[in-house]
Order: sequence, then C-alpha cells, then structure tokens
Amino acid sequence: MVGQKQRSGKAAAGPAAGAAAKTHTGERSARRSGLAALVIAAAVTLAYGNASTDIFAGLDAKQSIRDNPYIRTLWPLSSAMSLPLLADTLAADEGSKGGAVVRRPILSLSFALNYAATGMEPRAFQLVNIVIHWVNAVLLFGLVGRAIGRVHRGIPPPDRERIALAVACLWSVHPLTTEAVTYIVQRGESLATMFMLLVLYASERALDGGRDRRRWTLVAVAASALGMGTKEVVVVLPVLVWLYDAVFVSGSLTGALRAHRWLHGGLACTWAVLGWLVVSTFIDVRRDFAEDRNLAYFLSQPGVILHYLRLALWPDELHLYVNTAAFWARGARDIAGPAIAVVGLLAVTALGLLRRAWWGYLGALCFVVLAPTSTFVATSDVLQEHRTYFPLAAVVTLAVGLATTAASRIASRSTLRRAGGVVVALVVLAAVAQTRDRNGAYRGEFSMVYPPDLPEAYKILASHYIGSHTVTRAEQEALEMMSALEPDARERPYAELVLGVAAERRGAHAEAVERYRNALEAEPNFPYAHRTLADLLMFLGDEDEALEHYEEATRIGRRTADSLTELGRVYLQLEDLPRARAVFEEALSISPAHGMARNNLGVVAEREGDAEAAERAYREAAALDPRLVLPLRNLGRLQERAGRTGEALATLRRAYAIPPHDPQAGLDLARVLEAAGKSDEAVGVLSHLAPRGNATPQVAAALGALHERRGDVAAAETAYQQALSIGPFHAGASRALATLYARDGRIEEAEALFRRLLLKLPNDAEARSNLGVLLAREGKTDEARSYLEEALDLAPNLAFANYNLGLLYEGAGQADVARRHYVRELRAAPDNAAAHRRIAEIDARAGRESDARHHRDEAARIEGRDGDE
Repeated sequence: MVGQKQRSGKAAAGPAAGAAAKTHTGERSARRSGLAALVIAAAVTLAYGNASTDIFAGLDAKQSIRDNPYIRTLWPLSSAMSLPLLADTLAADEGSKGGAVVRRPILSLSFALNYAATGMEPRAFQLVNIVIHWVNAVLLFGLVGRAIGRVHRGIPPPDRERIALAVACLWSVHPLTTEAVTYIVQRGESLATMFMLLVLYASERALDGGRDRRRWTLVAVAASALGMGTKEVVVVLPVLVWLYDAVFVSGSLTGALRAHRWLHGGLACTWAVLGWLVVSTFIDVRRDFAEDRNLAYFLSQPGVILHYLRLALWPDELHLYVNTAAFWARGARDIAGPAIAVVGLLAVTALGLLRRAWWGYLGALCFVVLAPTSTFVATSDVLQEHRTYFPLAAVVTLAVGLATTAASRIASRSTLRRAGGVVVALVVLAAVAQTRDRNGAYRGEFSMVYPPDLPEAYKILASHYIGSHTVTRAEQEALEMMSALEPDARERPYAELVLGVAAERRGAHAEAVERYRNALEAEPNFPYAHRTLADLLMFLGDEDEALEHYEEATRIGRRTADSLTELGRVYLQLEDLPRARAVFEEALSISPAHGMARNNLGVVAEREGDAEAAERAYREAAALDPRLVLPLRNLGRLQERAGRTGEALATLRRAYAIPPHDPQAGLDLARVLEAAGKSDEAVGVLSHLAPRGNATPQVAAALGALHERRGDVAAAETAYQQALSIGPFHAGASRALATLYARDGRIEEAEALFRRLLLKLPNDAEARSNLGVLLAREGKTDEARSYLEEALDLAPNLAFANYNLGLLYEGAGQADVARRHYVRELRAAPDNAAAHRRIAEIDARAGRESDARHHRDEAARIEGRDGDE
C-alpha cells in the first residue's frame, strides 16, 4: 500500500511537475531566443553600421521617394499608398512620379510612414531598411530552428538554435544582401521578404495544431495579403507554404491540402490582392509580354541563375547595374552549358522533393522565388542582385546544413560546437568586412556603379543624375575619383564620360568632346561613349564623324531593334533615306512589334513622297504600341496637310489623350483646333497641360499667342509670364511679352526684357531688331542703329529690320542710305507697302517721279486700293 501510495503520490504530482518543467524549458528557450536576437542585432550593426548616407542614391530612389508627392501625406490613405498611380502607370514610369511603387501600395505606405516620422532624411529611411533586415534575420532564425526540429528530432533545442543562429548571422552579414538593404529604394525586396518569412513562420506554427493554430493561420493570411501589396514576387508564397507542408508535415501535396485546407485556401485567396493590382495596371504589365524578346530573355536566365549561385558562394564584384550583355545567349554553345547545369540542379531538387528531404525544399525555394524574374517574363532588367535576397537565405541554410551533417560524422557534438562556432565567427567577420566595403559604394552616385563595361550604368548616371541634379556635384565626384585612379584603371572611362556630360551641360562643347575621346581611348569598346560623342558631333555639325561613331556603337553593342532604330534615326537626319529604310527594316525583322521602327519607316515613305505608305505605317505603329504618341502626331499632321481636318482632329485627340498628355501633341491639337475655328477648345487644351505639371515654355508661349490673337491681352501677358517662369530665357515668350509691354507704353520693362534675353542668347537677331526699335522710340538713335545693324549681320533677310534701319537713316538726313535699306527690305518682304511708300517719297524729293509713281502704285496694289487715289 505504501508503495502504491508512493506511486499514487508521484502520479498526483506528475502533471504539476511536468507543467513546471515545461514552463522552465519555455523560459530558457525564450531567454536563448532573446539572446540570439541580440547577437543577430550585433552582427547586423557591425555589417551595416557604416551604411549611413545623405543622398537618395539611384534614379529609382529619387522617383519613388524624394520626388514622389504621394508619400508626403498619410491621409488620404490612398495617396500614401500611391494608389492614384494605378490609373496612370505610364506616367508613373516617366519622370519622377514614383515608378518603383506602382503596384506596391504597402511599400509606398512604408515610405509615407517613414516620411511622416522623420521627414525626407535619407539616413532615417536607411535605418528602417536595416531594422527590417534585422527582423528578417530573427524570423529566419525562428523558422530554421523549428524546421530543424521537424527534420532531426534527436538534436536538442539548444543545438538547433545554435545552427539556426549561425544561418541567421551568416545571411544577415552576407555582402549580397547589401543591394536590398543599403540601396534605400530596394526596401521593396526586404519588406516583401519580411512578409514571406513571417508567413512561413506563422504557417509553421499553425501546422503544429493546438489551440493557437487559428490565430497563427490568421497571422499568415494577413501577412500574405500585405506581402502581395508590397512586391509582385510574393505571388509564389502560397506555393512555398504548400511545399513546406507537403515536405515537412503532411507527406504529400494532396495530403497537405486535405489536412490544412483553411491555411492553404486563405493564402490562395490573397492572390486576389495582387490580381487587382495587376489588372489595374495592365497597360504597364503587358509590356513585359509585348517586347518580342521573351524567348531571348528565357534563354539568358540559366546563365543568370548560375551567376547568382556563384555570388552566393563567392560574393565578389557586386554591382548595382550588371553588364547584361554577357548573359544574352548568342549561339547554341552559350545556351547549352548553363542550361544543362540548371536542368541538373532542377533534377536534384525534384529528387529531394520526392524524398521529402530538407535540401530538396531549400532548392525548390530558390527556384520558386526566382521564377517570376528568371523565366520567360522579359522584365526590364535581365538580372538584378537584389532578387537573390530571399533565395540567399536558402543557400546559406543549405551550406550550413550540409557542413553540419558532414562534420557530425567525424567529430563529437562538443567538438563540433566549439569548432563550428569559431568557423562561423571567422566567416561572419570576413563577410562583415566585405559588406562594409560594399556599403561605402552607395554613398555617392558615381561610386555606386563604376564598372566601365556597363552602358546601362553610364546612361543612368551620366544622363539622369547630371540632368536632374547639379552638374557641379557630379563633376566634383568624378574629379575626386579621377585623382585617385591609376592611368589604366577600369573606372577611368566612366569618369571621363561623366565629366564630358557635365562639360556639355555647361556649354563647354570642346571640353566635352575631349572628355568623350579620352573615354574611348581608355575603352574603345564603349558603345554609350560612342553614341554620346556622336550626338554632340551631330549638334556641332560634324555629321561625317558623328555617323562613324553611331555605326561603331551599333557594331560593338548588341544589334537590337532599339539600337538599329537609333542608327536609322541618324540616317534620317542626314537625309540618307535608302540606308535609313534598310536599317528600320532590319530592326523590324528582329522585332516585328517595334512601334518606333515602324513609325520611322513611315517618315521615310513620307519624305519619299509616298503619303499612302506613310499613313499606313503610322497607323500600324500606333496599333503596335498604343503608348506611342509620335505615330499619331505624324498621322494627324499628314491628315491636316491633306485637308482632312476632321480626321486630323480625331487623331490628334487620341495622341493627346495618351498619359501623361504629351505637350507637343497638345500644341499640334491646339493649332488644328484654332484653324478649324475652335479657339475656345484650343485654349482649353493648352490650359489643361499646366496643372498636370506638363507645361513647357513652348506650351505657355503658344497659349499666350492664342490669347493675343483672340484679343485677350491680359491673359496673353499672364501666359507669357508663366512661360518665362518655366524657361526664363525662352526667346519667343520674351519677345512676345516685351512687345506687349511696348504696345502698352511700358518701354523700360520691354527694354529690360530684351536686354536680359540677349545676355543669354546674344545671337537672337529678332530680339536685337526689336530692342533697336524700342531704343529708337526713346531717341537713342545711335544705339538703336547699332542693334539693328547687328541683327542684319546675323539675319540679312530679317523682316522689318531693314525698314526700321531705313527710318533711322532717313531721319538722320541720309536718304540714299535709307533707300538702300528699304530696297533690301522689299527683297525680304516684297509685300511691305510702307517700304514702297518711303521709297516713293525719297524718289519724289529727288525728282525721280517715274520711280516714285511706280512705288506708289505698288503700295496701293498691296493695300488693295486703286493706284490713282
């Protein structure tokens, strides 16, 4: 009985003791997890402590953050999520309107929250990126630890957590993660990964069953919905959870669906979020399927995937913009080797999935996450290193897992712990050093991308950066780089190009040419430098050498429809129509759906006098690419010239309706509307451009001229002033406004406006002539005569300049000199009746009555009166 009582006492005490032991175990696990989070935080701080920057580096960051008006307010929420861009995705991708947040409302909201808390401070945005990265590493730690428990139940929890901590630390400091963390705008990648890891972790907890499974299921579904609104790659997430369930829990794909239908059904429902975003922006999405390059893109991806794998194992030579030309398959040999290797990896992965092996799931995760960007959907970039952010976690986990498995067979558990800890620490420190070095590259536009064989990088930094920011800053950065370079350094051509573009923007054309030549001397196979030099030489009138460089750029670079269309445009400028036609036809043989090549064939046909073929080509171009405005403008002009005003109006209305409302299309439409007697509508079109941020000096000046022709002088003055506020030295608006001032008796204001214009444009003959007339009114005859003569030196046939100069000479008593200028005026403007009358008076005073009568009759004829009056 005693024994029984003792056993009974043990039985009675068992549940309480078990609960206490479980609580104690849970507390120890929580402490270990907290300590692991601190260790990971220390690793992330070491790796990214020098990532601070004072600029939003990269064009995408400027578009999506710095210049994105939608993120500057949290209300309405639709604005903070950049939802207005869904209706205007074409505009979103042009200029600084937030193109990288289109279809990504949760990413946009994160930027809006960042701005609300810290303002437009790059360091604060980057700090949030680092925190997201730390959260991802902690989630990875938790997920890997629990997954090890499913695969190897014999491994004690502390050892599972050590392995998981090694994975999380190695991944968090890997240099390949820098693009998704340090490059601020790539928060989309890290934030999407955070939601994917959270979904996988919550699903793992839900698959455990128990009372909390519903709560974890709700967390997983909610996180999946948020992820779908963060970046399109999250589309694969329900598949990842399904595979996880099948491999680690249920044993089969069908068994997973039967056993956990609520989890998988809820995750599948979140596809509706991404579906709505895609449908809302379909005009933008379909470009990935309409470029007629999907096959070539697909064939390039095996090489890209192997490149990603190499960087994961040996992360050297990391670049924001990679030389994609090296990955385009040019023949069977280029395709076969990488394809065989990738097919082999896929076969091994499939075998692992069939065996329900943990390494099979990790391989599948890599391929599934890369699938949206590494298959046949021809995105704008053939490869981007930030796409490896989440797949890299699987590669690191696989490497640690295989190394641990191999080491466990030759060493004891205690030895493995000590040696493994040392090895991991050494690798972490080496990775930290490389990551910190890579972070430094993101502190400047120039240092962020420097390899001289990347035409994409040159184009972005030399054009967009210098074009939208200060020339001085770009020059300073390039000069600092140049001073530190060896004569044969690979960065030198790039620095020379940036300095050349900067010099060109300053108007120092000779210096720019020299810089471009220096770049080509350092790197002859530099397509973008050839093209940039050719553009400048064409501007300077050296057409022969310009053509040589255009052709060399096409020869060196990949012969694409785009590059051929650019070359054909040059032949058009040179009026070499046969060669232009041949190049455009070759472009269309490569890409039959290339709208601009088809449009330019229409231009060739029009210049050859074949209006019917030109119209057909313009219509085909507009149908091939509904985003193109130019074919419709060309078609409208052709119809207008043929007297088909109604058709021209309909065509130009279509052109103007294409977002973001092309200013030149608006000008064309307004011109035809006014000619058709619809000046009110013409005013409406030009006025509509300004509030959309699309007003140009030309648009505002045209609006002013239209108001002036309608007799609304006050509105005309306002429009001219708007034109000058946009372009302070717009010649047409300056002349027109000064003329209005002069007519209104505001001579000093008119004179000041002309003088300011001539400081900027000293060769503006019309402005010189008009200023001369104003000075003559003020009695400053000598200065007036000087300006008029200078105007005629610049433009001998300038209307009214000779006439006004003649008046000055006649007033000074030099009738013969005045008569010569009146005669010159009639050569330029035969219908100037006033010039005939002035000659008639001079001839009459000189006794040349026959000549005087002739000129009086000509004046009367021009004025529509009888010459005998």
